Amino acid sequence: MDWIDVAGLAKGAHRGEGLGNRFLATLRECDAVCHVVRMFEDDNVVHVDGKVDPLGDAEAINLELLFADLAHVERRLEKTTCTGDERDALETVLIGLNEGTPARAVGLSDDAAFSIKSMGLLTLKPVLYAFNVDEVDFTLGRSEVLEAAKDILRALQYCDPTKDLFTVVSAQIESDLSEMEENEKEEYLSSLGIDNEKEQLESLLGYNMLPNL
Repeated sequence: MDWIDVAGLAKGAHRGEGLGNRFLATLRECDAVCHVVRMFEDDNVVHVDGKVDPLGDAEAINLELLFADLAHVERRLEKTTCTGDERDALETVLIGLNEGTPARAVGLSDDAAFSIKSMGLLTLKPVLYAFNVDEVDFTLGRSEVLEAAKDILRALQYCDPTKDLFTVVSAQIESDLSEMEENEKEEYLSSLGIDNEKEQLESLLGYNMLPNL
């Protein structure tokens, strides 16, 4: 599986602000979306809005994706070549998007979803929320941050709580591991109280969700 790193979308990305068009075009070519959501506090890592707000950040991105799909669907429905199953599916999606419902949550059948797959609708793709926490929360406060992540997901707008997945990661730990030799990784993980089994390492890197995507 290939991972493509796309910088955080700014508000107004669906209108092409910043590098919005380029980033959204890249996302359309992907099979799934992994949304890394910041949950850690660190005065040395500046947040673009000046405060850490995981719920607000996730909702802002979801809304940008929804607006981008809405414009994409409306443009396609204006074409006389949009007929049959494709038009029926897109009209259903359009109603949902106007109500703030992502395309993956409007109840499309497999055949209907396949009929519009080539459009690369962003809100039709499966989503994994990766809540990024610091080293202490990841190792010692894991149960608490998992509960906090669940609360965020339950409160999150413009998502599908019945299908969307989540996990907790620590980008700092992953960064540290990437610079270590194998023997150093074992010692480091042991110091954090994490077993260096293949399953544990894959979970640490966020790969535990891949079979579900």
